[in-house]
Amino acid sequence: MRPRATRLLVCALGLAAASVLVAGCGSHAPLRDCATPLANAQHDLDVADAKIAALRKTDAKLLAAFQALSAKLKAIQKKHPNNKLPPPVYTQYKKLQAQTDAAYKRYSTSIDATNKLIVARNAIARRYNQAAACTP
Repeated sequence: MRPRATRLLVCALGLAAASVLVAGCGSHAPLRDCATPLANAQHDLDVADAKIAALRKTDAKLLAAFQALSAKLKAIQKKHPNNKLPPPVYTQYKKLQAQTDAAYKRYSTSIDATNKLIVARNAIARRYNQAAACTP
C-alpha cells in the first residue's frame, strides 16, 4: 500500500508542478494602475482652473482700472483738442499718464501670468487625456 500511496503523491505533485508551469509560475505582471494618474490629473486640472478663474478676476479688475485712467486722459484730450494744455492741466495730465502707464504694466504682467498658467493647464489636460486612454 505504501508504494501506491507514494506513487499517487508523486503523481499529484507532478501534476501540481505542471499546472504551475503552465500558469506561469504564479508571477503575472501586475495590472497597470490607470485610476491614480487620472485622479491626479483631474485634481491638478481643478486646481489650475481655480487659479485661472482667480487670475481672470484680477485681470478684469486691473483692466477696469486701466480703462478708467485712460478715459480720464481722453477726457482731457477732448477738452483740449489742439494739444495745448494750460500748466495745471498739463501737470494733471502727466500725472494721469504715469498712473495709466503703471496700471497698464500691472495689467500686462497679470495677463502674462494668466497665459503662463493656461499653458500649464493645457499640459495637465494632455496628461489627463493620456491617463483617460490608459488600458489596464
